[in-house]
Amino acid sequence: MNWPLWGIVLLLQNFSFTLVSRSRNSASIRIHALMSIFSNGTWILSQMIVIHGVVEAFHGNDWSQMGRIGLFYMTLTTASSIFAHWFAMRYLEPFFKIKNHYTNSSSHTRK
Repeated sequence: MNWPLWGIVLLLQNFSFTLVSRSRNSASIRIHALMSIFSNGTWILSQMIVIHGVVEAFHGNDWSQMGRIGLFYMTLTTASSIFAHWFAMRYLEPFFKIKNHYTNSSSHTRK
């Protein structure tokens, strides 16, 4: 299994998924569609990379390898999601003039 490649794809996958989630609060179908294509494309690429590693670990009864795969996945996707949320609030939403769903004002303005 190519851990560095999968790590990069996981970071992109969850970054894009978070942007899809946040774009649902916008009035722009175009932005939502673009973020959806980005998210779904990285998801399928991630599956192509990880399936071989999971099947190999399963057939070899290598439960520690499955645990490492799970921990790696959870760590990278969580970090990516938190960073993407911050990035969207700080840069993308103000750039695209997307209103914050909760405050009904321009997105995060605190520095």
